[in-house]
Amino acid sequence: MIQFFNSLKTFLKKLFFRGQKNKETVIQESVTNNTIEDLEDPTIHITNINWELLKKIKKYDILLVKMRPEDISKGIEKEHQIRPFLVNKIHTKTPDMDGYYLTGNIFNLYFMRPNRKGLKLVLSQNNYNLNKSSLVLFHQSISLPYASIIDILDHLQPKDLQKLKKYRNLLYKQPTISNKQNRVIEIGDIVLFENKEYIIYQMDNTQCYGYCICKSEEAVDLEENYNYISFENQLYFIDYSSNKIFHVDEELKIVDRFNDQTIKWIKQNKKELKFNQKCKKRKSNVKTLNKNYVLNKNY
Repeated sequence: MIQFFNSLKTFLKKLFFRGQKNKETVIQESVTNNTIEDLEDPTIHITNINWELLKKIKKYDILLVKMRPEDISKGIEKEHQIRPFLVNKIHTKTPDMDGYYLTGNIFNLYFMRPNRKGLKLVLSQNNYNLNKSSLVLFHQSISLPYASIIDILDHLQPKDLQKLKKYRNLLYKQPTISNKQNRVIEIGDIVLFENKEYIIYQMDNTQCYGYCICKSEEAVDLEENYNYISFENQLYFIDYSSNKIFHVDEELKIVDRFNDQTIKWIKQNKKELKFNQKCKKRKSNVKTLNKNYVLNKNY
């Protein structure tokens, strides 16, 4: 009998202390011991967390989220306080997720810096349930508390997911392998092949075409030397005579990436170089004709 009362006393004591715990602590313990599917607890009355919605969320979903108080306090306009995020990690031990900001400012200064210009991942409003085409700011992961998550807007498409993983690697100077199972090769990529680097300037359904490139320490006038290009504050020599053809499904090691504007310059330089070579050839032919004319006249 005494043992029964002692057990009852212990149970009531635990129940009392549990009641003293605040809601945040109860949620924390629930998350620590369970997955998101098991988090909803009828004894926890949290009206601002949509548990049914949480159960549906998957990695790489695009969510509509209210920004954190510390971000709002920085003076962000009211219309921008609720915005889309891309989920990149779902926690099971804390009541939050991690996500990347999406911004309609596709010319965001972070990705306009020289060493990041080729790594912009823009999600088109034509392909996603977004008000405008949006840039994924994958350089910084933000905590998304459960209470701030409003709705699921969309899910990242496979092609953009491939780009996200590839660009993230290149941002941190980690090479990416493109092959038949994971074809991520694109125009603008720099591939390493047989200890030489090639810039991919053109592609079709089966082949991609590259020029051999190498870093140069020479001081050259870019307006006069069409074999040179500047990217990431680095000068490159482009060997237009070494056109290399790769199959799009072969294994290629991508080590870096140029932006679209640099590829346009490379193509334009190729045209200028070709034009200048033709002009020189014409001048040479004219000189030869003039020389022959003088010789014949004298004869």
